[in-house]
This record gives sequence, structure tokens and C-alpha cells, in this order.
Amino acid sequence: MSYTLVLTIIGIVLMSIGIIFNLNPKKVNKALNHNIHIEAENIAASLRTVIGSLAFTIGFIAFASRSLPENSANTILYASTVGFIITAITIISSKFRGFDKKICPGYSIFLLLSLLAVWIIF
Repeated sequence: MSYTLVLTIIGIVLMSIGIIFNLNPKKVNKALNHNIHIEAENIAASLRTVIGSLAFTIGFIAFASRSLPENSANTILYASTVGFIITAITIISSKFRGFDKKICPGYSIFLLLSLLAVWIIF
């Protein structure tokens, strides 16, 4: 598997998440947290759109980096991997910090993207 394919996969996955989060943030909130209070729904939806925009931005950077030389692409993959791991740890830690009773399944996406990137780097 080449680094261009990995950057393409990462780009498409993150841009898709960004689009989904922005198309219907309230539905995403309900899927992730069934018991969201009605007063918090709009605030959570606005935060979900920001998260979606950031995911789309990172995905677009990865997708646009496919044509870079291998050394430069590996640097982007390495930096992305560190970011994905930090994101996954942050999501998982929300349970232990008392912010949520369950762990959001989104962490698995970031761990899978990290494993994919590490596989190419090393």
C-alpha cells in the first residue's frame, strides 16, 4: 500500500465526517447522545459543526498532500498520527473525567487511521 492511497483514505474519511457533521449536526448529536437536553441541543449542534469543519480541513490537507514527495508525505502522516492518537485519548478520557458515561465510538476511527498511517511510515 502506498502513502498516496493512505492519504487518500484519510482524506476521504475525514472529509466525509466533516460533511456529515455539518449537514445535520442535531441528528449526529442524537446518535451520539440520546439523552441530550433540549436546551443544550443547539449549543452542541454548533460545536458539532465546528468539529466537522476541522475534520474536513484536516481531511482536505491529507487529500491534497497525495502528490507530495514521499519524505514530505511521511512527515504529514507522522504528524497526523500523533494528532489522531491525541484525539482518541481525549475522547476516551472524557468518560474517566466524568463528562460522559459512555465512550463515543468515534475514537475507533482515529485509532484505525493512526494504525494505517503508522503502517506506511514504518
